[in-house]
Amino acid sequence: MALRLYDIDSPNLLLERTYPSTYFSVDTGIYESVTHLDTTFAKGFYKEVFFDGIHIGYG
Repeated sequence: MALRLYDIDSPNLLLERTYPSTYFSVDTGIYESVTHLDTTFAKGFYKEVFFDGIHIGYG
């Protein structure tokens, strides 16, 4: 699975990730990740939560 996060006001790519298919098979419960963005055109964060093959991303 690939993730691409763009700026809403311009075509700038803020974040790009490629996940292996086994990445979402977390058997140890819930996995949380936070990515902090700090560029000349964007500041903020992107949070991800993985559990039971489910991926939720927000920020």
